[in-house]
Amino acid sequence: MQNSTIIINGKLGDRLSSLDRGLLYGDGVFETIAFRKGHLQFWDEHIARLNNGCDILGITGFDNQLLKKEVEQLTHSGEQCVIKIIITRGIGDRSYKPTQQLATRIIQKFSFPDFPASYTEQGIDVTLCSYQLSQQTKLSKIKHLNLQSECVRIANTIFSPLESCSDT
Repeated sequence: MQNSTIIINGKLGDRLSSLDRGLLYGDGVFETIAFRKGHLQFWDEHIARLNNGCDILGITGFDNQLLKKEVEQLTHSGEQCVIKIIITRGIGDRSYKPTQQLATRIIQKFSFPDFPASYTEQGIDVTLCSYQLSQQTKLSKIKHLNLQSECVRIANTIFSPLESCSDT
């Protein structure tokens, strides 16, 4: 398991209610951001896409400035890392129909991947997959948490023994 540091709703730790709609229904969005040379790469673009995804799903109740402050708590050391931001609709009733509640903010810090030099020197092998993702009009342009079709695609793709796959 990869080493990580996690902040949930402003508190250091990895405890999340089992009643969170992100767990129950995949009701949320995410962004994965590289932190290099003291900067979050493409921060404005990532936050715009995160906000767009929340708008499409109707998730409200989080503050971009607070989110940035929490991310900065994890990147203050300046070490190169990967930040994953997850916003869920939060804890709600056990029903498909969402009710208005406070969103859950999850920020994870991971070590930056240490790719072999051969990847840049010689390139990598790419496998094309014939499995088609579902064509949800509203969901096709956002990074939502309900990625079962992507999991099935990856599980049915044959990878080279030297390659591995991770979420992005």
